[in-house]
Amino acid sequence: MEKRFANFLLLSALILFGSLWLQATLFPPKPADDEQAALLADADGDADADGGPAAVAEVSGADMSDADRDAQADANPADNGGADAAAPKPAVLPARVVTMGSLDPASPYRMLVTANTRGAVIDRIELNNPRYTDLDGDHGYLGELALKSENDGCRVGVVGNGTPAARATCTGDATQNGLRGPVYHRSESGEVTIAEEGDLITALNGRAASDPSTLRALLEEFRPGDEITLTVRRGSRELEFAVELGEIPLSLVSPERLTFGESRDHEQDATDPSSFLMGITRLGAKAASFDQDELNAAPSLRTGNWDVHVVRANTDADPAAMDVVEFSRVITVPAQADGDPPQQLKFIKRFKLATTADVENRSSEANAYHLEMEIEVENLSASAAKFAYSLDGPTGLPLEGWWYANKVHPRRFQAAGLRDVIWRDSHSAHTMITGPELVKLAKKGDTDSPEKRLVEPESDTLMRYVGVDAQYFACVMMSGATDDPDDKFGRVENYRLESALARAVGPIDLKIRKRTNVSFRLNSMNINLPAQETFRQRFAIYAGPKDPDVLEQYGLSDCIVYGWFGVVSKLLLRILHFFHDYVIFNYGLAIILLTVLVRGCLFPFGRKMARNAQKMQELAPEMKKINDKYKDDIEKRTEAQRELWAKHNYNPMGGCFLMFFQVPIFIGLYRALSVDIALRKAPLIPGIRWCSNLAGPDKFWYWRDWIPFHNVVDETGWLGPYLNILPLITVGLFVIHQKLFTPPATDDSQKMQQQMMSVMMVFMGVMFHKVAAGLCIYFIASSLWGLGERLLLPKSKPGEQRKESKSLLSSLMAATTSNGNEESLEDKRKRRKRAKGRN
Repeated sequence: MEKRFANFLLLSALILFGSLWLQATLFPPKPADDEQAALLADADGDADADGGPAAVAEVSGADMSDADRDAQADANPADNGGADAAAPKPAVLPARVVTMGSLDPASPYRMLVTANTRGAVIDRIELNNPRYTDLDGDHGYLGELALKSENDGCRVGVVGNGTPAARATCTGDATQNGLRGPVYHRSESGEVTIAEEGDLITALNGRAASDPSTLRALLEEFRPGDEITLTVRRGSRELEFAVELGEIPLSLVSPERLTFGESRDHEQDATDPSSFLMGITRLGAKAASFDQDELNAAPSLRTGNWDVHVVRANTDADPAAMDVVEFSRVITVPAQADGDPPQQLKFIKRFKLATTADVENRSSEANAYHLEMEIEVENLSASAAKFAYSLDGPTGLPLEGWWYANKVHPRRFQAAGLRDVIWRDSHSAHTMITGPELVKLAKKGDTDSPEKRLVEPESDTLMRYVGVDAQYFACVMMSGATDDPDDKFGRVENYRLESALARAVGPIDLKIRKRTNVSFRLNSMNINLPAQETFRQRFAIYAGPKDPDVLEQYGLSDCIVYGWFGVVSKLLLRILHFFHDYVIFNYGLAIILLTVLVRGCLFPFGRKMARNAQKMQELAPEMKKINDKYKDDIEKRTEAQRELWAKHNYNPMGGCFLMFFQVPIFIGLYRALSVDIALRKAPLIPGIRWCSNLAGPDKFWYWRDWIPFHNVVDETGWLGPYLNILPLITVGLFVIHQKLFTPPATDDSQKMQQQMMSVMMVFMGVMFHKVAAGLCIYFIASSLWGLGERLLLPKSKPGEQRKESKSLLSSLMAATTSNGNEESLEDKRKRRKRAKGRN
């Protein structure tokens, strides 16, 4: 026994020490952060075999932030990574804000694009079409100036072309017109410094503007068209500028700045990320984990400052020319062998802004609502490199009208969100991943970055387009990749993705989940780049309205969803636009004309339904007598009713049968008015703020501050923050129609039904209170037409019986009142009694 116990102990010890030895041999312990070298060597030599680098030169501790790590790498990369001390020191690059395009509608541009060297991102895309101004803000607009607090004033960081700030007039010195941003100087060594500071705004109409928030609060007191006076310090001079404020343009893309206490539970003034961020996900054998935005061991492309070069197009000489902003950033990669010089990868992100093809025709929107984005990676060294990267999509699409907006999902019986990810690849049709779906994933997974996979790993899927879709606008990234080896965008293999993810961006809105920001992320395949060669990808970024004519030119017609009866919706929209463009020039009146046309075409059906309803009213007294006579005999009561209906040629199902033909038209018209961008900001009465947006409620009176029940009249409440008149008129007409033409109840059951209908009318009024004004105009016009149809019908004389109709409906009714062998109703009753007696 003792011998067996000793053998057991010996065997256990051997197993223990053997397992420790195997673990130490196969899985060596990870060195501490302060002992980690910059080399990310591939232990089994796979990286060398593939031609990839062994490691990156810049290394930081795991506890360092991205900003600190980039500042350290920019200051002295040799000290950070142990790379060759003779490696060139990169120039110090300040954060800069630059612009492309113009806000002037008369320019050959359709947008003003603001870009930032911090991450080489697009901060903002503002459309300059006067139809596409902001819905929610009604105060005057000076321009997005990238303001910073400094010396009791607001330092201007950039002034975009065509903004009111750029048109500011200096009183007393015309040579100083226009506010100005900083002027930069680049030395021979590549170092960039500020040669001249931007203007410092110190006061507005004599009132101090000590910081950007104060200046914004002052501007909110003025309306578009108002003229203000700005006191500005330019160098050593103090100047005054007269500025005529403009309307707030629509920011199609912008990082959402959120104020503490609005609705999201996070820190004050937190900002969601900007658009089109790029990050390194693999270098050599080292890859980022699934929960990382980029590789921690590499200098950050997402938060580091990139170098920038701006090329302004001479549009007068060449209408097809583009503004170009080129960002570049060099990443140092260590040598694969001792004694070799360090490798370098140069990442380039280039944006080109399109112009209208015909400068003389400013109304042409062909090929104008897009940017071209080029991604280049140059291997500047003498050895091959292996890497992968991620590219994020646009963020911060407009949430205008979020408390009443309603979108249509491409799939039936599914609800769309306010901002959804849309996708199409080489193997599938247009697909939508909704914002609420991504929020549900976030709640289920308890994570701030929920993701839904669009492309499976190692698939042969080619991306056609992927974007973010809002109510009336979309920002879509198109690859143009095809199976053609001569693909003009570059090699087809470049557009195969390791993965594509739809994801929520920034904090989840816990109170109003449908307002959560969404975007997508594209992860490239592993790229083996030979020495002195360049990897390229090119994308077209559509950033514009969901106008059918414009989307068709970009192959994005599927972005507009009309629902079940799309053919009917498109036909009715063409008629509506014809009325507006050539007949009435007002969309409110055009909707009325369209309603009259539709109801006029359906007049035979409507008249038939009206006569059927009138006949039901006339027969109501006889129906009541039958119910009283056969109160306890359902069979006799039913047979008597059939005899009465047959005698007066009345079909109780006739109204429902005729309504079946009208449903496609009514639903198609409803959908057409719901998605038509032409109704956005279209006024019912020009010059009056009431009902100035037919795509939203008429907003007669802002009653939120006057009603104590904020949970009812809040944006998230049943009624909304405005008292709307048109829905009340709509429901009032429904009530009048019900009271005038509903036949009197013949029994307690019908009486209960009519009482329930009255309650439903109140409920319908609540549901209709946030319906778009254009739809209310349609319902009002249609209800008035229906009332006219009923009131103008001639009434039947007492005792007069109408001749039988030989229509199909009458034939069907006759068939239901006979049993095929012309047996009378009285004979049928006698036969049934005899059968009961025998039983």
